[in-house]
Amino acid sequence: MRKNLISKVVASVLASAMVLGLAACGSNSSKPDGNASTSASNTASVSASASEPASEPVEPYTVKTGADGQPLNFNGMQVTIRNWWSPSDGSESDPTSEYDEAVLEYHTWLQEKYNFTLKTVGMGDWGSAPDDFVKYVQTNGDENNYIFVERNAAPMLQAFLTGMCADFNALGVIDFSEDKYQINRAHEMNSLGDHIYGIAAGYVQPKHALFFNKQVLADVGITADMLYDWQKNGEWTWDKFDEVCAKVQRDTDGDGADDIFGLTTNEGAEYEAWIESDGGAIIKKDADGKFRLGLEDADSMKAFEKYVELMGKYDNHDPEGVQWDYYKEEFLSGKVAFLGEEYYAGTAGAYLDVDDRSFDIGLLMYPKGPDVEFNRSVFNDNFYCIPGCYDEQKQKDLATILDLWLTQPNGYEDYNGQIANARAGIFDERAISETVVFMSDPKNGYHRYRVLIPTICENNTAAGDLGWPNWYTTPSSAIEGVKESWQTYIDEANNIR
Repeated sequence: MRKNLISKVVASVLASAMVLGLAACGSNSSKPDGNASTSASNTASVSASASEPASEPVEPYTVKTGADGQPLNFNGMQVTIRNWWSPSDGSESDPTSEYDEAVLEYHTWLQEKYNFTLKTVGMGDWGSAPDDFVKYVQTNGDENNYIFVERNAAPMLQAFLTGMCADFNALGVIDFSEDKYQINRAHEMNSLGDHIYGIAAGYVQPKHALFFNKQVLADVGITADMLYDWQKNGEWTWDKFDEVCAKVQRDTDGDGADDIFGLTTNEGAEYEAWIESDGGAIIKKDADGKFRLGLEDADSMKAFEKYVELMGKYDNHDPEGVQWDYYKEEFLSGKVAFLGEEYYAGTAGAYLDVDDRSFDIGLLMYPKGPDVEFNRSVFNDNFYCIPGCYDEQKQKDLATILDLWLTQPNGYEDYNGQIANARAGIFDERAISETVVFMSDPKNGYHRYRVLIPTICENNTAAGDLGWPNWYTTPSSAIEGVKESWQTYIDEANNIR
């Protein structure tokens, strides 16, 4: 099924040549045989054509050239992108879609045209990746040509602030106004002032979301289409969510206690999405790149208070002594309307993707607060960085190769890979065509800077400091309890250099 892109172009050129050739032959055959002047003329024409140099092959992509006007030549440079999930031997799986085939063809063309090779190799793990990068640079690297895939974590902030990462902006080989960077915005998250230390391209993977049980909602007259319409029309708000949960939560057996509930959630992680749903944030970054505590800002405080209110009304029902992740079992029991969780829970093979689930599931963004225009989605993606211990020319070469590598193949310039990933999971059509698209739309995105701050970069530490799992505490008292220690961590982050 695979068709080589370059072969298609060559075939097209040859086909055109054959048509022209046949036309010329047809013209000659219409003349009488033995016409000496015509025959001589034709012979001369063929001889002249044969002696002319062959025309340059048509390239499927615009060729980047150097100062000498010749195509870039990386002289056989062997590049390795290292992440924590790919095969450790650098092997690649066969294409499973037309898009995969197009990417493979484009990457093959790149390597042949610009004289380099690139493989992706799994090294280390998710937990060790940031420290692995720091250790590599601190020991001055080695002869390899590594491009690292990293995640937002406190060690990477240290790397940004101490010159361990190449500054993509200073290298001057990447145009960040290109769509592939603007729809991702990782360079904004991983920048300090005018310095850009980490980049990514393409649509961001959705993070935090609300799954919903279609049957529980249908039982009280609320259809999935109603929910999706509210989201689409800008009406999926805190108040609407409160209204729906109040209608759902009820006592169905007459014993005086509710047995259908509005909400269950991964409290230690999802509380932050609520705080951010009206424009707030635990940590904010000023224009000069300095971090500050944002919890006491009006937008954060209002959202935190709303979250505690909603939790108290609709999620105050965990049996005593259950494990921290009881919320998974509870949602799958079919007695809860909404589940606050990370999007990955509905992807192929995750815990919601089970055969014995007795109900259908939908997906929504978090409801929005009164002071924002759109429902919001966190944009914290894995990103690429280049060791600062490499010399400047090596950094430029790697940045140029990466920029080329991250470009989409012809015909797929607007391709959103998150849609294909969602189709492999449990998501219904409107979740895929609307919610996933909304969640990867840059106008709805924001950055979560807490993940860069020492100590509170860990979810459980931050949530625990704020009183989880005892959310009965008031937001003001919770914030008062962490202000001093958290300011110390923020000061540390701002003064790492």
